[in-house]
This record gives sequence, C-alpha cells and structure tokens, in this order.
Amino acid sequence: MERSSTEGFDDGLVFVEGGTFEMGNVKKTGNYAYEHLVHNATVSDFYISPTDVTQKEFTDVMGYNPSFYFGKDSIKAPAEGEKQDERPVEHITWYEAIIYCNKLSKLNHLKPAYSMLIKGKDVTNTEKWGEIPEKGSEAWNSIKWDKKANGYRLPTEAEWEYAARGGKNALGYSSAGVSSESPDLEKYSWFDRNSKGKTHQVKMLEPNELGLYDMCGNVYNWCWDWFSKNFYIKDAATAPNPTGAESGEYRVVRGAEFSSDRAFTSVYIRGSASPHIPSRRQGFRVVRSDFSKSEEK
Repeated sequence: MERSSTEGFDDGLVFVEGGTFEMGNVKKTGNYAYEHLVHNATVSDFYISPTDVTQKEFTDVMGYNPSFYFGKDSIKAPAEGEKQDERPVEHITWYEAIIYCNKLSKLNHLKPAYSMLIKGKDVTNTEKWGEIPEKGSEAWNSIKWDKKANGYRLPTEAEWEYAARGGKNALGYSSAGVSSESPDLEKYSWFDRNSKGKTHQVKMLEPNELGLYDMCGNVYNWCWDWFSKNFYIKDAATAPNPTGAESGEYRVVRGAEFSSDRAFTSVYIRGSASPHIPSRRQGFRVVRSDFSKSEEK
C-alpha cells in the first residue's frame, strides 16, 4: 500500500525550504548556453539526498552496478582509505536514473513519479518499459512526471541550483559551499586539482550550508529538464517551479565532475548530455516533493 503522506517518514533526505532566488550568472543580454541569464526563479519546499546516489544504493535497488570506477587497477580502484561501494554510481543513462527513482519509490511505499505511455496508458511499472531506448524513441520520449506524486524523482534544474547555492539562506557562493575562485575550493569539491582523475567516496569533503555534499565536483548530476539555450530567457522561467522546455535532444546535467577545471566547478555552469548514453562522469541524486503544507489546508 502506498503512503498517502510522508509525515514522520525519514529516508535521510535533507529538507530544503523553498523560496525565490537569483538563478544564473550572465548579467548582459545574450544567450550563452552554459550559463543562464540572471533571473528570479521560485521553487517550493522539497527534500534532496545529501549525497550522490552511491554504488551500494544503486545496486541494492537495481541489482547491478554499471560504474566505470569499479575494480582493482590503479585507475578504477578507490583512493586509499575510501570504500568502493560508497563512491557515486556513474556510467548510467538518464533513463536508468528514472527507473531507479520509480523502483525506490515502490520499495518505500511511495507513489512513483514517472510513467511511460504504452498503448495509450500511462504505466509506472518500469518492468514493462522495455530496454534502454535508441535516440528518438517515441515510447521513451513519452515519459511523464506526475507532479502530485510523493515518490522519488530527479531535481529540476532550478531546484538543483537553489540547493547547491545553499537554499533560502544562501551566502551567495558561486560554488557549492565556497567561491570557485577561493583557495578553499579543494575542501568542498573534487575537481582536476585534487581528484587524481577518479571519483571519490561521498562525504569525504565539507558540505554546503544545507549539509549537501559534492554539489560541485565528483560527478555531474542528471536533472529532469531538457537542455535549452532559450527557455530561461522566456517568461515561462519566471513561473513558480519551472521544469524547463517541453522537448529537446539532451537532458541537463549540473554540478561539474572530478576532471573539471576550477572555473567550471561552479553552480552556474550547465551541461547537456544524451539521455540514452552513459558516461563515467555522470551520476545523480534524488529529491521528493514536500506536500505537507498542502495537506494542512
């Protein structure tokens, strides 16, 4: 039986009080695809996992570990003193992240957030979805997000940036906990200067103000949104809880990764990736919507 409410339910996610914030970094007119024009964005309350989904967490739910950084050779092995299964899962497609969210929701008796249109019906049972699609698959492009579902999902791009900045009481850092220009960046982020070319166990570095780890560096995070150069300069972006363009070719990834240059280890930088192609630089973290205020009405 699914939970109609998540009151009193503790799955370790961090509560993020919603609010309005200045999203983006580009302050001049123009259309630089990898940084948004500065604009106000508003998000509602939500919960977010304090770390990237780990290899253990992914394996426990999905039954396999797709990670590239898994093994005993010097390139793939964990750094000395670190645990293999506590490193971020990576080398996953966007679709695998979606499936993980639905399966985890069912395990915790929550309503799955995602469905796929099959023979005219919205199906949440991922066992019926079939194989990971080729580019442009009509069925996979029909995935829908039930915004009333209390189950796990990927963050929107706006939610991700809001959380990375530190939420409602953010101190204005350009990186997740510290300025990307600061000499202290290595205390917060795994990037090309300190990562030694590989992923690292979660919670090894300092968190940001919300207690979120590795929001910049280690691995990119998949987001729900289709990647668009133009969406965030349109009026639609100023509506509460923006979810991005309705369609596209690539999905958004945010947060930099272990081989990123210091200048790109920033909450401002956007990335794009084909949703059906895995990369050893891409992982994800999950969120849940918070409906407690609406339940109180």
